[in-house]
Amino acid sequence: VSFPTPYCNQPSTTRYTFAGRPVFLRPRLEYFENPQYRWSVDGKIVEDANERVYKFTPDNAGEYLVTLTVTEEQNGMSAESSVKVVCVQSSEFASFRSATSGSSAYSNKVYEYLPAPGQFINETNTGGF
Repeated sequence: VSFPTPYCNQPSTTRYTFAGRPVFLRPRLEYFENPQYRWSVDGKIVEDANERVYKFTPDNAGEYLVTLTVTEEQNGMSAESSVKVVCVQSSEFASFRSATSGSSAYSNKVYEYLPAPGQFINETNTGGF
């Protein structure tokens, strides 16, 4: 049982989210035919979480350790894996610039424009390239 990295270039399995936004956790399983799942957050068992995919929605900023225990009663196998979920304090839209910071989504002035060669239809290249 393991949690794969979310992106191919990310070195760790840590997941990041904002308060109130869910993170869907899905483990990679090997050698289980009829697995049974038990999820816990910071050591506290989540009662209604007994599916393979767990939708974790943190309410407050902080770091959470989400643990999955997979058991199979037929052969007595049991495995456990954990993943860290970091909930950041800032809001989801805090990284966008505000209108008071000097930039605006309603800009209407163009100070300089230089088209790329061949950008317009029927343009002939007379620059000797």
